[in-house]
Amino acid sequence: MATKKNSKAAVTRATRRPKRTADDAIRELLETIQPEFVEQGARKIGPRDLEYVVAKAEAIRTRFRTGQALRRYARDADRMLEIVTEFHAGRYREPSFWSVAVMAFGLAYALRSIDVIPDTLPVVGEFDDAIVISICLALTKSDVFNYKAWVLIATPRTRAKAKPKR
Repeated sequence: MATKKNSKAAVTRATRRPKRTADDAIRELLETIQPEFVEQGARKIGPRDLEYVVAKAEAIRTRFRTGQALRRYARDADRMLEIVTEFHAGRYREPSFWSVAVMAFGLAYALRSIDVIPDTLPVVGEFDDAIVISICLALTKSDVFNYKAWVLIATPRTRAKAKPKR
């Protein structure tokens, strides 16, 4: 009898699923953040959301400068924030609204404290923000590059006079 019990216990242990750890749960959550996630969020962005991002510019800059995982993206976030601000003000109309919406979604997402992984978790809570920003950069890299060229070429006077596209 003892051997039957022991062999049954061994089979049960071998077929048991491994326990899911907190690392596994976080990994699964991070895997849900794909370009489609960002694209879905960007589709919901409207002019009011652009106003929100522009109004929260300083808070966004602070978030990227003080966050452990986000610090590496501070310069890129500044550039995206400049594009959203210039587009919203009507001074820079080269990118499509969709591209600006992607940037605005990423910046607003990083500012929100409730997202895929709550920002209340030290360092780990910023990973999803960093992934979203890197996806935004990948989706809009040509627009960011074109903006850099526009800044170099346009004088402050012509930048101020730029007319919005109709």
